Amino acid sequence: MIKFKFLLLIGIFIFFNSFDLYAQDYIRNTEKKAEEDESLNSKIFTGGDFGLSLGSVTMINISPLVGYRLDKKTSVGLGAIYLYYSENDPVYNYHANIYGFRIFGRYLIFNNIFAHAEIEEVNFPDLNTVSIKENRIWIDNIYMGGGYRQRIGANSFLNLLVLWNLNDNRYKSYSYDFSNPIIRVTFDIGL
Repeated sequence: MIKFKFLLLIGIFIFFNSFDLYAQDYIRNTEKKAEEDESLNSKIFTGGDFGLSLGSVTMINISPLVGYRLDKKTSVGLGAIYLYYSENDPVYNYHANIYGFRIFGRYLIFNNIFAHAEIEEVNFPDLNTVSIKENRIWIDNIYMGGGYRQRIGANSFLNLLVLWNLNDNRYKSYSYDFSNPIIRVTFDIGL
């Protein structure tokens, strides 16, 4: 009888311990999944830049972006571009809607200093043609440069970029960025 009670006690002990082990595995797996989800969210960021200039020349720039941090030093992303340009002169009035997209990559060189490369496709009115119907053209701009980032939150940054347009075609002078170097202030806001 003592042997039976002893075996029953060991059986009950093993039975209840197996639930405990299963619970520990479940908790570990849940914590691991939460860490994986958290790391995915911490790698995605959004932001962009915007600008406003009012007067005889009006410019409104809205350029949102979304990016992904591949690792602690490298990030890639894409963004949309919209620029409204208006020039009101007593002799000449001009209005244009400029739009497009960009793909970029950044590499963190030092703590807050990064290299930046970007390809941009922009659609705007062709100023070299005279026609009743507005002709629009696509041009590509290739930007290279660098920047400085300042942390403004747990996973967010304010960026100051200095870029050079490497584009060398007849439409370069009509680019909305006008001349080199191009200075931008952008935001990266982590999710």
